[in-house]
Amino acid sequence: MLLLQLCSPISACSCNHCRFQHLSTTTMPDENETEAKTWHTIGSSLFVLLAASIIEFASAADDCNEAKVCDDEYYAWAIACGVISATICFVRLGFLYQKCPVNSKLDVILAIVLLVMWAFAAAFNTSTSGPFSATKNAYFATWIAFVAAAMYTSLALPMAYQALRTRIATVHTGLLLVLFASLVEMSVAGDVCDHEDRCEGRDAFAVAVGAVAATTCFIQLLLFRFAPSIGEPMLKIVAVFLVAWWSAGAAVNTSAKGPFNSSCGGSRGAANGDVQIPKILELFGLGIGERKPVEADGLDDLHTCS
Repeated sequence: MLLLQLCSPISACSCNHCRFQHLSTTTMPDENETEAKTWHTIGSSLFVLLAASIIEFASAADDCNEAKVCDDEYYAWAIACGVISATICFVRLGFLYQKCPVNSKLDVILAIVLLVMWAFAAAFNTSTSGPFSATKNAYFATWIAFVAAAMYTSLALPMAYQALRTRIATVHTGLLLVLFASLVEMSVAGDVCDHEDRCEGRDAFAVAVGAVAATTCFIQLLLFRFAPSIGEPMLKIVAVFLVAWWSAGAAVNTSAKGPFNSSCGGSRGAANGDVQIPKILELFGLGIGERKPVEADGLDDLHTCS
């Protein structure tokens, strides 16, 4: 009634404007509630990423101090990743909880930087010669940080581009995650081949699993971008292929003679390649091989694969 009284003494055009505003105010609560939930999830992802980053770089610093290998490039990279990630998350969380407006494009940039950084961190830090090859706190913190960064990215992109709030946007996010996961698996398998000075048999297949999956995802993304009429019907075929391909990869890579059969996390990681995530059947092929200890005092005791 108050709204009608405000409209009555003014022109019909103004009254229509008031009605439009009234309609907007009636629809805003749902939109605000959805947006609030999204920001809450983003905040939760950043908080988890902050905690994982602190655990990761603290563990790396403690290990390198105990083993006297702080000049090792793997430890330097691990500490740098944790410190940079923790700083970014802390600052962004501060702006978020103080409700300071931030350009949505900044979230996209930060999310992509964190995702790429933790993808490389997961690949190198949990490799056979990395500091976190054994399944200890820092190992789990690294993978948790990678997953949290992926979650942040999947939420930041739709928040920045309203037009992407479609099924295709979800598929794009899924394909990107599969692409990154495939590159991580391929790099870890390549690291195993490098340490064995050969790449044949099951080791070569492990590299091929990640390479083929990454190539498939990349081509599918290009089809969505430049030939959507072809990309859309191809999606189901690609999804089924990735399920079958990663099922074979998980079976072979984690077998008794496979490259990811150690208790240091290889079987867990490679088996994740057969996990199906809704909308795209996202497959996480994240595995590591058995670590060959670095010659350094105390390092073998810190990271021994059993």
